[in-house]
Amino acid sequence: MSWGPYLWADGLGSDRVVGGIPGRRDGLEWRCSDFNSDGIHPSASGRQRVSTIGRRSPDWIKITDVTALEVVIGGWRPGEGRRAATFGSLLVGRPAESGLHSGLLYVGQVGTGFTEQMLATLMAKLRPLERKKSPFVNQVPPERARGAHWVQPSLVGEVVFREWTADGRMRAPSWRGLRPDRDPEDL
Repeated sequence: MSWGPYLWADGLGSDRVVGGIPGRRDGLEWRCSDFNSDGIHPSASGRQRVSTIGRRSPDWIKITDVTALEVVIGGWRPGEGRRAATFGSLLVGRPAESGLHSGLLYVGQVGTGFTEQMLATLMAKLRPLERKKSPFVNQVPPERARGAHWVQPSLVGEVVFREWTADGRMRAPSWRGLRPDRDPEDL
C-alpha cells in the first residue's frame, strides 16, 4: 500500500486508511472498505477507467499534504522580467525557539503565490524597512544572500510548504499573504 499523494486501495477490504493524511479525522481520509472490488472510490463512479500506471489521469485524485506556517520577512531578492520593478522572492525566517541561536533563523525563500497587487503592496511596505545587515542569526546560503535587500524583521506572513529539508529549509513554499494581525514576537 502506498502513502503517496495518489489514492488507491490494496483490494484487501481492510479498514486501513489509504488516502489523505494518516491520523486525520476530518473527512479527508478514506478506508479500503469505501472502495469497490476494483479499488475504485465511489467519487470516480460512472467514469470509464483505463490503466494509467505511471501517468496522471482524471480518474485519480491527488491530495497534496502541505503545512501552513507563519514567517517573518527578513529580506527580498530583486525580480527579473515582468517582476523587475518588484521582488523575485522573499527571504523569510522564524524566531529561534532555543539552542545555540536566539533571534531570527533563516528557513528559506518564497517566490510564488503572489498576485500583482500583493507584489506592489509588499514592495511599498518593504522599501522603508531596508537595512544594511541581514537580520538572520544563521547563515543565509551565499547564492541566496547575493544581491539581497535586507529589511527590519517586522512583517509577518503566512506560507504553505510541503516539508522540511534536512538543513532546516522549507521545501516548495508558496505565499498565502501578510498577517497584519501578528507581530514577530507572537510567533
